[in-house]
Amino acid sequence: MKNKYVKILIIIAAFLVLSLVTSASYAYFVANVQGNENSNNTVITTGDVSLYVADDGVVRLSNAYPTQYVEKVFGITNIGSATTTYNVYLSNIINTFADKNDLVYTIRSIRAPGMYQGLTQVDGCANSNERVVPSIVGEESNIISSCQINPGELQLYVLTITFKDDGTNQDDNKGKKFAALVSVNDYYDNLEQTATIETGLDLNRDLRMLAGDPITNIEEYDENIQRIEFSSTAPTEEDKFIYVEGGDTTTDIKAWFKNGTIYIYSSEDTIYLPSDSSHMFAGMKNLTYVDLSHFDTSNVTKMVGMFKNDKSITSIDLTNFDTSNVTDMEGIFAGCGNVEHIYFGENFNTSNVENMRSVFQNTYALREVDLSHFDTSKVTSMAWMFCASGIVSLDLSSFDTSNVTSMRLMIANMDRVSSINLGENFDTSKVTDMFHMFRNIRYVTTLDLGNKFSVEKADDVSGMFMQEANQTALVTIKSNKDLVFKNDALNDKVFYKTTVIVGGKGTVYKTNNESTNGYKYAVIDCGTKRPGYLTYSGTAEEYEQFCSQFD
Repeated sequence: MKNKYVKILIIIAAFLVLSLVTSASYAYFVANVQGNENSNNTVITTGDVSLYVADDGVVRLSNAYPTQYVEKVFGITNIGSATTTYNVYLSNIINTFADKNDLVYTIRSIRAPGMYQGLTQVDGCANSNERVVPSIVGEESNIISSCQINPGELQLYVLTITFKDDGTNQDDNKGKKFAALVSVNDYYDNLEQTATIETGLDLNRDLRMLAGDPITNIEEYDENIQRIEFSSTAPTEEDKFIYVEGGDTTTDIKAWFKNGTIYIYSSEDTIYLPSDSSHMFAGMKNLTYVDLSHFDTSNVTKMVGMFKNDKSITSIDLTNFDTSNVTDMEGIFAGCGNVEHIYFGENFNTSNVENMRSVFQNTYALREVDLSHFDTSKVTSMAWMFCASGIVSLDLSSFDTSNVTSMRLMIANMDRVSSINLGENFDTSKVTDMFHMFRNIRYVTTLDLGNKFSVEKADDVSGMFMQEANQTALVTIKSNKDLVFKNDALNDKVFYKTTVIVGGKGTVYKTNNESTNGYKYAVIDCGTKRPGYLTYSGTAEEYEQFCSQFD
């Protein structure tokens, strides 16, 4: 594969120099095998393969005669997570020998027990007979072909270069020279070709810089980006493309900017997103469209802020996204102020997600979203999840919130919502933070807390039902029990300015000491016997039975 990737993979492992000097009867030579002079071992990585020079310094054989030799030990390790295949080459060859047959080499596999902790030593692929040293000047010559190696394995080799005695006068090689580099590369011709793009933050930076003058402030670059599209045609040199592939790729990925559009090209139709795809397309103020149809997200674990603050985009199509391995979706759509539609496919799986903090925060134009397929059984944070969203009808009846610990501002400042369905099993038994949880749910008239709503673990319930004065419609809050706060919980302004609220037995909002004592009304209203702002959620008969304990 003669492309940029291969050029990166041609790695110097050892430097061999053989030169002839004058002698009375033999052609003598000096042979150097050189590693890294500054360390005991040299390790150079290329994709999934690491070439390990097991010895260091210079091995020198001076004023030698035919039959003498020099040798060098080197190793190959697989530092990746999948089985791969490699080649070893002699490259950058210089061979001025008059008789090429005078210089020969052997390469054989060896083991050195106990020397390489953490690696499994296995036999390599070379145990060759004697061969003439390659003489393709300036090119490369393969000395180990298509050798398979598994993750964590080490294969050691000894390369021996010998000045061979052919039984004749060899003075025709006086003053001649041989030099070569020992190189390794991953060999993908027999393996599946994959294109993996760079990490989210790196791609975000590179795409934004493509769209502006690097001398100016990077915050201004994104204003030029209006679209991100997949290109089926490779760029030309005039397109001034850059490479945006990640470390696990076997195929080049190129990106360039033209007339407001970022184009992304790969010879593979599918581009894999990396494990950390956080902030990949975030902060592009004038972005209106992203073509996501060619991306495979099956390896992604983090989608934090993936589209955050893309203020101009109106639709996000995730129908081909496989999110089965994603654990963190914090703020994935946060700040997409003009997004009206978010489309989820059947593979949008949230069963492993632990963090849904701010997922839909500040999505002002979003009126509806289907959450029925969201699996929230592992989620621990829903803080700010729907804060300042434009959703008009919020149905969370399918949510499993049994492991959630933070619901801070979760359903706050929703200026459009008129209906909230928590369902009967909205479980808050582990929640420790309910600060301003239902603040400013402007058009909701009735809020049913269900059967598993509890504040017993909450350290902060401040402003939990707080509303803006003269802008609240919240009349009824239903519960099947009193809300019993912790003795040391922060509980100021729990019902602050819920001016139209009425308890189930007629208790109306009280302005006296509402900031400090309002929490005392977080009980089932039993009228003058025991006033409160909550309405019992059971039947009328059950309500009477509940209040009878206060007779």
